[in-house]
Amino acid sequence: MMSWLFAFVWTLAFETPVYAALLEREARSWRGPLLVSFALNAMTHPLFSWWVLSCWPSEQSIVLVECAIFVAEGLALAAVRARNPRCALRGRRLLRSSLGIALLANLTSYGLGRLFFS
Repeated sequence: MMSWLFAFVWTLAFETPVYAALLEREARSWRGPLLVSFALNAMTHPLFSWWVLSCWPSEQSIVLVECAIFVAEGLALAAVRARNPRCALRGRRLLRSSLGIALLANLTSYGLGRLFFS
């Protein structure tokens, strides 16, 4: 349990600044990006961490699952942003930018995680 919590807290620490910087114009306060980061990671992180910590998958498998995670998080982010009247983007532009933000956040946490904890 502590390994999962440790990984979750570090993931939030790495990804939340990305969401905060890229969603700044849409957020009313700092809490918005923090809640978005928490919600997106709460959706994907428990199952991913359980899999990594119990199955010891190959690096290639981890990268493939990380790709699926960024897509899932990007789609969820697009759904959240579509409901925000402060978000100026709609349609494909909203989807592409949400996927891009999720990709950057996940690349950041994956890369910094590998750098600090490998």
